[in-house]
Amino acid sequence: MMLSALSTLAAPAEHEISSLPGWGGPLPSRMYSGYIDVGAAAKQPMPMHVHYVFIEKEEQLDAGADPTILWTNGGPGASSMFGLLAELGPLLLNENSLSTPDFKRSGVPTLFSNPHAWTRLGSVVMFDWPPPVGFSYCADPSGAGTSCGDWDDERMAAVQYAALKGWFDLFPERRSKPLFLTGESYAGIYVPKLAQQILDHRDPDVYPQLRGFAVGDGCLGTESGICGGDKPWWNLLFLYGHGQISTLLWESILRECGEQHLKFGTGESPAGCSAALARVGGEAGGYFAYGLYDDCIYQEGLRRSRRRLGVRSDGSVGGLAARLGLGAKEVGGALNDYACGGGDAQSVWTNQSSVRAALHVPLNSFFFNGDNGAGMVYRSTEPNLMPFYRRVAKESELRVLIYN
Repeated sequence: MMLSALSTLAAPAEHEISSLPGWGGPLPSRMYSGYIDVGAAAKQPMPMHVHYVFIEKEEQLDAGADPTILWTNGGPGASSMFGLLAELGPLLLNENSLSTPDFKRSGVPTLFSNPHAWTRLGSVVMFDWPPPVGFSYCADPSGAGTSCGDWDDERMAAVQYAALKGWFDLFPERRSKPLFLTGESYAGIYVPKLAQQILDHRDPDVYPQLRGFAVGDGCLGTESGICGGDKPWWNLLFLYGHGQISTLLWESILRECGEQHLKFGTGESPAGCSAALARVGGEAGGYFAYGLYDDCIYQEGLRRSRRRLGVRSDGSVGGLAARLGLGAKEVGGALNDYACGGGDAQSVWTNQSSVRAALHVPLNSFFFNGDNGAGMVYRSTEPNLMPFYRRVAKESELRVLIYN
């Protein structure tokens, strides 16, 4: 406990979270929530307040290694609170959060302990950016998605760097810890662009601790066609490679459209190309783009196949699964063996006044979550990050992980 007290000596006491609605026990480790004012530092034409949540590494685990793990969701415009509350944080929300006796009594979704939390590996900090994503805001906490103006990748990179630098000013003791940047989807732009800012600025308060970055299912830039621009090649290749469209349709698309047009959109669309592409939706049918074989989506609009088989929310088995002699793990395998509904439960949880008070955010905040840029103006302007990756490989000792 003495080591823990010393490690947080410089942390802002007014930002510390004392308890969280929906969680009845002591917090797994110290948590902080507050704002970084970045308007002036990022040379913005308006005040700008970036919301962060910082969770220290859980104390009962190895205290020898305690890296700072920065997490960001993508979008653009997606709140990183989703990652913290539905993917990797120590306390998670899911469909069961909305059916417990405590929820029925209080209306506050129940938080569950996560045995696979990243806080077992290090201390996690998440940012909601660009403002007004999540609880971040500019002049007005209740402002809509357009209240901070138009965004592009360069403006975002400047705000990210200013927020991270400002966070280290709040937690100067973390400058002695290794820093890893992580994120998913459009964070394939956010994360490398932030790493680029750190390398270019070489600020002694930020640069020395950077050790690496990781990107999952990441975008690469508008020229690549991977999560940038509207070129269909990579999506078609994915669907065909996973058996979602037939070989006959695949060959028809290649014949009618040509590979160059599908990759780069060169010239006018060849005759017959649009008709061939229009057949893709009918053959592929409905699917969750972030996990083809997973029947769990962000929201609960689709019910899971394992529930139809008779696997109950508490993990017990009935119905068809019981008649077939199957256990919950046999039905779910390694893919569909967790509860859905984190997005729905998060929406209910973040709208609670008690939650906002606990997180030290204005009670009248508009929690904006505009995944894929919906509800805001965000222009993808980074053409291609491959040259930066080559630079990192040749000129630095950073550790880089790209996973899908």
